Amino acid sequence: MPFLHPLLALGALGGLIPIIIHLLNRRRFRITRWAAMEFLLASLKKNYKRVRFENLLLLLLRVLLLVLIALALARFSAERELLGSLGAESRHAVLILDHSYSMRLRDGSDTSFDRAKRHAEQILGTLNKGDVVSLLLMSDIARPLVKEATLDVGLVRREVKRLEPGWGGTDVGRALVAADDLLADSTKPRKEVFLITDMQAAGWGRGGTEPADELKEALARLKKTAKTFVVDVGTDDGQNLAITKLEPVSRIIGAGARAEFEVEVTNFGETKQSSVRVDCLVDRFKQETKEIDIPPGGTEAVAFAHTFVGEGSHLVQAQLARDRLAADNTRHLAIQVEKAVRVLLVNGETGTKPEDNETYYLQRALMPPPATSGEAPVSYIEPTTITEFETAATDFGRYRLVVLANLASLAAGNAVTRLEDYVREGGALVVFLGDRIDAAFYNDQLFKQGRGLLPARIGEEAGGDGARLELVKPVHRMFELFTDERAYMVTERVLFRRHLDLTLPESREDIREVARFDTGGPAIVEKTFGRGRVLLLASSCDAEWTSFPTAAAYAVVMHEMVDHLVSGDLARRNVLVHQPYRRTFSPDELIESVTVRPPGGAGVEKTLRPYPIRGGAAAASEAAAVTEIVFADTDVAGLHEIELKRRDGDAMPPEYFSVNVPPDEADLRRIDEQGATARLKGFDFRYARSVSDLRLAVRRSRTGREFTRELLLLVLALMCVELILGQWFGR
Repeated sequence: MPFLHPLLALGALGGLIPIIIHLLNRRRFRITRWAAMEFLLASLKKNYKRVRFENLLLLLLRVLLLVLIALALARFSAERELLGSLGAESRHAVLILDHSYSMRLRDGSDTSFDRAKRHAEQILGTLNKGDVVSLLLMSDIARPLVKEATLDVGLVRREVKRLEPGWGGTDVGRALVAADDLLADSTKPRKEVFLITDMQAAGWGRGGTEPADELKEALARLKKTAKTFVVDVGTDDGQNLAITKLEPVSRIIGAGARAEFEVEVTNFGETKQSSVRVDCLVDRFKQETKEIDIPPGGTEAVAFAHTFVGEGSHLVQAQLARDRLAADNTRHLAIQVEKAVRVLLVNGETGTKPEDNETYYLQRALMPPPATSGEAPVSYIEPTTITEFETAATDFGRYRLVVLANLASLAAGNAVTRLEDYVREGGALVVFLGDRIDAAFYNDQLFKQGRGLLPARIGEEAGGDGARLELVKPVHRMFELFTDERAYMVTERVLFRRHLDLTLPESREDIREVARFDTGGPAIVEKTFGRGRVLLLASSCDAEWTSFPTAAAYAVVMHEMVDHLVSGDLARRNVLVHQPYRRTFSPDELIESVTVRPPGGAGVEKTLRPYPIRGGAAAASEAAAVTEIVFADTDVAGLHEIELKRRDGDAMPPEYFSVNVPPDEADLRRIDEQGATARLKGFDFRYARSVSDLRLAVRRSRTGREFTRELLLLVLALMCVELILGQWFGR
C-alpha cells in the first residue's frame, strides 16, 4: 500500500492515543461491601455487556477516525486491480515527441516520425476525462508546443497531426529538464511523461560522463513524482551516407581568383560504399561530379575549384544521391566573393626610411608589390596605414581587421571604447608590442583585469640571449602549414631578441595560447571577445626586436593569420539549425529594413529592422549608431535569401546565408534500454517497442488508485456516526 507522502502515514499511529487513554483510565478499586449498593450493583451487572460493547464501539470509531485522517493526508493508494477499479484519479501527461531530423529516416512507406505520431495518438487515447496534457518537441532544443496543460485532448491531437519532422539534432537530457519544468506546478495527483524517440545514441549524451547538475535534479524529481515511458519507434538499420563538411580552403575568396573547396562524406554504416557520386554546385548550377569509395565508418574528402568572376554573395552546395535519410545529403555554403579585404594598420613608429616604419614588413607581406609594372596583384588583402593620431577620425567598421603596431597608447577620440564595440560585434584585432608602448595604459584600458580586449597582462621587457618559438598543440591555424618537417622554419629559423613578458589571467575560458618562448612565457595569445577575436604578440611588428619579419615563413604566416581572423564572416553567413543569424551594419550603410526569405517557400518571409547596438560610440547618436539584425527562426535547413533596403532607396544586390543540419545527427547508431540508463544515471523509465508493449506498460502503471477523496468522505461519515452514537449511548 504505497503513499504519495509516506512520512504523513506515520500519523496513523495516532490511533493508539484513545487506546492509551483507555488503558490509563483503568484503575483497580478496593472492594468494600455496602448494603445500600447491592441493588445498584445488581443493575450494573445486568447491563454490563451492553455498556462494554457501547464503549468498545466508540473506542473503535475514534481510533479509526485518527487512522483514516492520517491515510488521507498521506494520500493512500491501493495497487490491486480490485481496489484500483474502485478509486478515481486524474493525471498530467507530458508528451515528448522527437523532432530531430533523424526521425525523417524512411523505412518502406513510413518514416520514424510517422510511427511516432501514431504512438502519440494511442497515448492520447488512453487519457481519461479530467486528465490534462502538455506537448513538447524534442531536438537540440526543447520547444513546448502546448505549454499550458490542457483538458482539450482534441487540440493536442490536431497539433500532432499537422506536425512535420524538424531539422535539428537530439538532446534527450534537455527535453527531460523541460518536462520536469512543465510538471513542477502541476496539482494533478498522477504525473506521466511519454518520450517518443528513435533511440539514436548521439542524443543521450556521452558515455562515461556525469549528467549536468540541472539534469540530475530533474531526473531525481521525475523518478519521485512521475512515471516515465520511453517509446522506441526507430529502426535497426543504421546505414547512412552524409555530407558532414563543406568549407573553402581559404577563407578569403577574391573575384577572378581560383577558389578551392573541400567536401567530406561520411559512411555511418557497417558496409563499404563504392562509387559514391558527389555533385558540386555553384549558384545552383552543377559544376562537376566526383566519385569516391568510403569504407565502413570512414570519411573521405573530395576537392573542387571554381573561379568567381564578380564580387558579391554566392552559393556553393555539395549533394549526394537521395537515400533513406535525405536531410543530410546536401550541405550549403554562403560565401562573399570580395574585390579586396580591407585591413587597417596603425603605425606606432615612423622613420625617414620606409623600412623604419613599424608596419613596413607587415604591409609588404599582406600586399606584395608586383614583379613588373601593370602585373595583376597577387593578394586580395588591401592594407591601409595610418598613424596613432588618425584613429580619432577612423571608422573601424569599414575594415575587416585592425592591427595596432607598437602604439604608445590609444587615448584619442574615445578609440578604446570604439575598438571594443568593433571587436565585440565581429571585428578582428591584432596587437604587436614594442619599445614605445605604455604598459600601464595597456593594462588599465585594454586588459582591465581580464575583462578587456587584451588576453594577457603586459610585464617587463625580457630578452638576453634571445628566444625561439614553441608551437602549442593543437597547432593554431596560422601555423598549420608549418608542422612536422616544416616546423623548423618558425621554431628554429626565427629568433626573438627582445620581447615583453605576458601573464595570463586565472580565468582562461575564452583564451588560447598559440605559441610560447622556449625560455618560458607566452609568445602569442588569442582571445574571443564578443563575436570577434583579438591576437596579442609579445614582440614587435618590425625587425628591431625579432628576425621574424625577414624570415621566409613570415608572409605565409601573416596571410594565414588574416585568413583565420576574418573567417568570422564565413561563420556568420553559415549557421546550424536553431543558431541565430546576425548581420551588423556600419553607420554609413543606412539600412532601413531587411527581408528574409526561407528556402523553397518553407515559411513566410519576415521583415526585420536594424536596432542600435549597446555601448560607447555606438550609442552616441542614432545617426552614428552601429546597427544589427538578428534572425532567430532558423528552423529549416537550406539557403535563405535576404533583401536589403536602404533609406535613400538605392537598390542593393541580394545576399544569402545558409542553415545546415548538425552533422552528428547523421549517425544513426542506436542505444538500448541499458545503455540509456547508463548514460543518464538516475533515469527511471519503462521501455516500450510496440503499441502492445506500451499499452501493457501503461495499464500496469495505472493499476494503483488513490483514495484520498473517499477516505475524507468516510472520515466525515464516521464523525457523524460517532457523534450520534455518543449522544445515544449517554442517555
